[in-house]
Amino acid sequence: MKENTDRIKEIAGHYFNGTISPKDEFTLFRYLSGSKDNQKKFREWESEWEYSHIPNGNDIQHLNLLRREIFKARNRKKRLLRATVSVAAAIGIIVTIFSIRHEPAKENIDNKDFIVEVPSGGKSRLLLPDGSLVWLNSASSLTYSAGFNSDSRTVILSGEAYFEVAQNESLPFEVLSQGCRFTVLGTKFNISAYNNDSDVIAVLMEGSLSFESEEDNVLMKPGNLVCYNKSDGTTAVDMTNAELYKSWINGKIKYDDITLPSLLNRLSRQYDTEIILLTSDFNKKSFRVSFTEDQSIETVLDALKKILPISVSQKDKKYYIDKVQD
Repeated sequence: MKENTDRIKEIAGHYFNGTISPKDEFTLFRYLSGSKDNQKKFREWESEWEYSHIPNGNDIQHLNLLRREIFKARNRKKRLLRATVSVAAAIGIIVTIFSIRHEPAKENIDNKDFIVEVPSGGKSRLLLPDGSLVWLNSASSLTYSAGFNSDSRTVILSGEAYFEVAQNESLPFEVLSQGCRFTVLGTKFNISAYNNDSDVIAVLMEGSLSFESEEDNVLMKPGNLVCYNKSDGTTAVDMTNAELYKSWINGKIKYDDITLPSLLNRLSRQYDTEIILLTSDFNKKSFRVSFTEDQSIETVLDALKKILPISVSQKDKKYYIDKVQD
């Protein structure tokens, strides 16, 4: 048993260092899902690693390059532990938390946050300390405190994420985003809550999910779609094909019912390009789409021209969409 635990601890070290293999990641996830004691042990290993790991010059140079390439510099009032994400357009990239310390002295981290950020055009997957899995979509971020899984399981989402939450009845899992609160014990769901989108959209695949805003409280069932309008605070509940709303984690863009402005916003983030809609004629008309991410943005826009009366032009690396004039 001790030999097995030692092996898991070694795998956890690879996770903290960002060198874990997909096979070992699965082994670690299975271990964390096994019991609360395993999750507690993982947190202990994490603390040990944080306090003892002193990266060499090459590590620091590599991480600084990653930060310069991937993240925009931000001024923050409170002190933060940053989560550096190795991001690519491919699926299944593992998010790794690096704790950079030039001195081995211990430090109180109770008031610090972990922030995982994914730039436009990227996508990544994160294993939380409680064993929950989170897929982050393009131009999204997830924030959680150093006390996550000890005194609470609360995360703050900006953007879109698909969650597979580890069950813990004594410590509910909460997602805060755009003035909304989602509370769950153990389930699978997707939330889209981008700053520049007019709505927060949550879709439940399995289990139960509680949605709360200042005006409404909805207990969601599998297949439910909740649409919260940020401008007027209204909430609409409907049934949908929930699996479509997580298709993005498999490199697909599939919707049975989406408007052109909403789709173009998603494509703009997905392909890290600016798409400008010059007409409002399609704001309330919905349609069905199905694309894969290996298709170029030009191919996708050409396909849209075949199902909608629109024109597409390009100038200064921007795409302009307008209605075809009669």
